Amino acid sequence: MERITLTVDAANLEIMRVDQILEDVNTITGNVSKATESLDNITSLPLDALSNVTSRLRSRIAPLGAKAEDSRVGAVVQVVDQKLDSVETCVSGAQARADVKRAEAAEAVAAREEAQAQTNEMSSNLKDAFSVQISRDSESAQN
Repeated sequence: MERITLTVDAANLEIMRVDQILEDVNTITGNVSKATESLDNITSLPLDALSNVTSRLRSRIAPLGAKAEDSRVGAVVQVVDQKLDSVETCVSGAQARADVKRAEAAEAVAAREEAQAQTNEMSSNLKDAFSVQISRDSESAQN
């Protein structure tokens, strides 16, 4: 009976260690997810700022092009407008790639969370099965 008690205590200790490891993994996963989200926000800020500047420049030069009596001013406005189109295309492409990366990161987080939930469920099932088996062994040892 004493050996069974020692075995049960040792098994409970190991189960507690596994639970602590799972909690640590959950914490680490959450921290990594937050860090990734922060990095995404930091990297998108310059793109958003550039897009904003481009829009403002375009709104400032649009009236100049419409009023331009001098063909040189009109040509300059047209060149600047074309360059702004090019910048906007590059920014849009970079923002689209960043959006894809964010979506992939969100999918990875969801997959990790699902795996963690399955691991937690398996751990709980193992604890329950172990407790049932220990109870049976304990009852049979007493008889």
